[in-house]
Amino acid sequence: SAPAVPLVLWMLFVARAQLLTLRTFPILILAGLLGLTPYAYLPFAGKNAGFGAWGEMDSMEGFLTHFLRKEYGTFRLYSGNDNKHGEQLSKALVLYVKNVSMESMLTIGAPVALLGVLRSLTESLSARSLDSAGFAIALAFTFYMVLFHYLSNLPLDQPLYFGVHMRFWMQAHIVAFAWLGLGAAPIWRLLPPRFASPTAALCTLALVAAQIGLHFKKMDQSSNDYVHNYGLMNLEKLPHNSMLIVKGDVITNSVRYLQRCEGVRLDVQHFDQSMMTYEWFVKKQARHFKNITFPNLVYNPYKEIGHSMELF
Repeated sequence: SAPAVPLVLWMLFVARAQLLTLRTFPILILAGLLGLTPYAYLPFAGKNAGFGAWGEMDSMEGFLTHFLRKEYGTFRLYSGNDNKHGEQLSKALVLYVKNVSMESMLTIGAPVALLGVLRSLTESLSARSLDSAGFAIALAFTFYMVLFHYLSNLPLDQPLYFGVHMRFWMQAHIVAFAWLGLGAAPIWRLLPPRFASPTAALCTLALVAAQIGLHFKKMDQSSNDYVHNYGLMNLEKLPHNSMLIVKGDVITNSVRYLQRCEGVRLDVQHFDQSMMTYEWFVKKQARHFKNITFPNLVYNPYKEIGHSMELF
């Protein structure tokens, strides 16, 4: 991930005498490559792609398309937004600061985290050496925040996409809360030693309880069956042996779940219209449909290898 890049470079610089050797450095490269071994499974899985499997993993072009996320745009989160890189940078950074300070840290934690940042950087500067971990962590945080928000092109004014965007804040939050701990430590030391640890523990538990109290009602989805019912609504009234052609993640996944996990209306053949627009769909997915003939390779009436919905 992005935060690892400056950390890895920092570690290689700091421990260069031990790591950048003919014996150790190849081992580090091998360890990094081992982390990519799940990708080696994809070409084998792609030969007999299951129903609903995405892409053509058993071809070099299909594998690279998946690996580089070409269908969404390499180094982009969203294929439906033509904004240039960096257009939302300042707006996105402001939204992150508001979220981490006012919601995640309940406002009171923000100045403490800022104190932690100052403490970390001050200790790094006083050491007068790049060996300080505080310097490296600050660099990793800055690198990730700027790079991610520069590349992110999701429309932040739409709640659904903003929610997706917020998922990528978790990595930055790890560092932010580490700074919160660094800032809180000298505050607890102002108390008598026998009261410092119990007070810190009680305050931490109180903050966790406050978060639960403030957000439990909104986050409790234990009785939420809207998506389940939505899927049933689309399946239950269909005639026997129907074809159901849908578009969209919610309807596609709700129907797919009901059929494959609960065995609901297995007589209905379910087509994802979005998947039908890709040239690999007929090649990899046609075998899963009974008595269905695809008039051409792709659902796109404007391509020579395409067909219209009417012809289908």
